[in-house]
Amino acid sequence: MPDGNSNKSTLNSRRFGAGAARSIPIGCFGAVFWLLSLFMLAGVAGAQIDTDRAIEDLKRERDRNLAETRMRAVAAERSIGITYRGILERMIQDAEAADDMEAVSKLSAELRACQNPGAGGVRRNLTKFDQRIIDKHAQRDTLSCIPSSVEMVLKLVGRVPGGFYDLQAGWKNKSDGSFKDFDGKTFAGVTFHLQFSLPRDDSFPLEKEFETIHRELQAGRFVIVGLVSPGGWHNWVIYDEDTDGEFLAVSKFKDVTIKEPQVKKAIREMHGTELGTYELGADGR
Repeated sequence: MPDGNSNKSTLNSRRFGAGAARSIPIGCFGAVFWLLSLFMLAGVAGAQIDTDRAIEDLKRERDRNLAETRMRAVAAERSIGITYRGILERMIQDAEAADDMEAVSKLSAELRACQNPGAGGVRRNLTKFDQRIIDKHAQRDTLSCIPSSVEMVLKLVGRVPGGFYDLQAGWKNKSDGSFKDFDGKTFAGVTFHLQFSLPRDDSFPLEKEFETIHRELQAGRFVIVGLVSPGGWHNWVIYDEDTDGEFLAVSKFKDVTIKEPQVKKAIREMHGTELGTYELGADGR
């Protein structure tokens, strides 16, 4: 029979055991609470990170929109000047044809007054450019500048006659097209290629693009380029380089010949653009 001390020992053991039994769930709840707290803190931190990222994305989008707006404004100003100069040149030609030398003198003075500042380099004559061919050409539809630029190249290299408008006829006012529609396509023995179809940002290889244009011109080949315009984009044909290193381009505003004497500057402002190059058939014809 156990004595009193034994009973006390047993009782204490039971009490200890009971206490230990009660401490286990308390410890578990503490651990669970601790883990939940960590998860909550991690969730809050994650939410904060997501918020910070969202804010940074919004800032980047805002900066892109501002840059795009500024670029469009510059393009609008340039486009107005280019179109006006083209109209003046057309009027001078008409005045010369009518032997109205007084009008020629006045219009020429106006043309000189509105020339682009800084665009005074001398043309290097790297290609066999004949403006008379371009003057006879026309952009027949509002949105047909892409096929029009291809037709201009084909006419400049002597592959099609001046009355060739098949590409514009098939395109009309197509609004969802790009030069990609002509990539790898061959017309009259001339195969066209799309180059520098890349995101226009700080990583765009501008110098490589300028080197490509220079190399093509050195080889006597024209280069098609898309430049920002007030309504979106407009395609031009780069026909030469001047002694200041600027690229010179020509295009059409309906039947008016327009010129861009600062293509390189325009491309820099755009952070790059797509180019259209070409190769002649193996027989060179």
